[in-house]
Amino acid sequence: MTDVPLHHGETLLAEWRPDFRVFARKLLFVGAITALILGGFGGAFGGRDDLFFWIASFPLVMAIYIFVFGDYDEWPRRRDDCWLLTNDRLIFRNTRDDTQNADVDLCDILRIRPWMGWALRVRLESRQAIVMAFLPDGKSVRATLQAAVDTARKGDAHDA
Repeated sequence: MTDVPLHHGETLLAEWRPDFRVFARKLLFVGAITALILGGFGGAFGGRDDLFFWIASFPLVMAIYIFVFGDYDEWPRRRDDCWLLTNDRLIFRNTRDDTQNADVDLCDILRIRPWMGWALRVRLESRQAIVMAFLPDGKSVRATLQAAVDTARKGDAHDA
């Protein structure tokens, strides 16, 4: 667990870290879409030779996507991300870049939605958004986070 000072009465509920398999799945999916678009949808508009050319060029187009569009360096930047959920806050920590560290009160979270199949987009009351990328089992993360937000709001309503 990451050493994060908790406020008085605050309890750690969950901790999440990115998973390389989710990152690889995103890379393959977006790379395949790029290959489809750049390759004329696998020869759908040409003959049989176009299909063989597309299949043979698929690894090259994937490499172009990864290196030209810069996704190759996304994993090194995200692999040390750590998301901590307490009964009061959602806390983000990255040991490689302390300037990114942040925390958000759970009552400031407006909604949580899946994003592109490999992330969760957390919309805040201020209309800003936080993207929790490459977490394994996004449905479970979303459910846990939503339950904590609902609980915090109920507690906040009782305090008012």
